[in-house]
Amino acid sequence: MVQHILFAQRLLSERDKSAQERDKAKSKYDASCDEVENSKQKQERAFDEKNQEKLKRSYYQDILDMNNNKVLAHAPVAYP
Repeated sequence: MVQHILFAQRLLSERDKSAQERDKAKSKYDASCDEVENSKQKQERAFDEKNQEKLKRSYYQDILDMNNNKVLAHAPVAYP
């Protein structure tokens, strides 16, 4: 009986830990989406060509970061 209780407690702690990791990854993904949107707006407002190219590279890098965070946020959580 004690073993069942310990096992249930361990399962609950693992579930809580994986939920926290998922929430953290989701918030990181949401932040990177906001960053992509901000980069896009900055690029659209740029006047000179040199600054526009710099912002364009930054925008594409932000998209790559967002996609990486998307994969991490939507990847299934592996249990040990």
